[in-house]
Amino acid sequence: MIRLKDVTIGYKGTEPLLLNQSCEIPAGTLTALIGRNGSGKSTLLRALCGTQPLLGGEILLGDLNPAKSTAAELASRLSIVTTGRVDARHMTARQLVEMGRAPLTGLFGRMHAGDYEAVDKALERVGLSSLADREISGLSDGEHQRLMIARALAQDTPIILLDEPTGFLDVPNRKAVTSLLKDLAHNQGKTILYSTHELDLALSASDLILHISRPNLMLGTPDEVKQSQAYIADFR
Repeated sequence: MIRLKDVTIGYKGTEPLLLNQSCEIPAGTLTALIGRNGSGKSTLLRALCGTQPLLGGEILLGDLNPAKSTAAELASRLSIVTTGRVDARHMTARQLVEMGRAPLTGLFGRMHAGDYEAVDKALERVGLSSLADREISGLSDGEHQRLMIARALAQDTPIILLDEPTGFLDVPNRKAVTSLLKDLAHNQGKTILYSTHELDLALSASDLILHISRPNLMLGTPDEVKQSQAYIADFR
């Protein structure tokens, strides 16, 4: 569950991106974060991670306030998937997914049987077990994005945030990644929030839509959001 309580987000000396906004995203749902360029999607994601200070209000990830949590506490609750490719020569797919276990392996980062099992399950879940020993430089964009999701799964957090996970993918891979995210939400109970510019895909595949129309925020079903005046003003 993700909860925003009277949240104000922005930068001092400028008009707020969000002003006194509240909503609650239930567990086990896939939610698309949409809005015009510059509306504050990335800023909101940073606030959820605790790296963007709030100007007012409170964010809760379950019962955890990211702004008041240690790195270890936050890593147990939240994992993050970015769009860019990891550029590491000779790193294998398995080694990249193992990085998701880093917050859980203690000071010396030693992997144990349970850690390796979590990595294997994550690779299997995204359909990349057969590519585990391949170097990531040889993977397609779609395979690489699924691998980044596997790394988040290996971290084993109840909440996953993704910043434009389909941004550089072709249409089949966009649909495949979105379908994977929906499966993880519905069948593993993950609370998944992803930002996107792919409105048609978001509206057809997501359980909920979180629409930023500065300085307001609307959370609703795809049909509810499409019928709102803010959506009509922004996208029609």
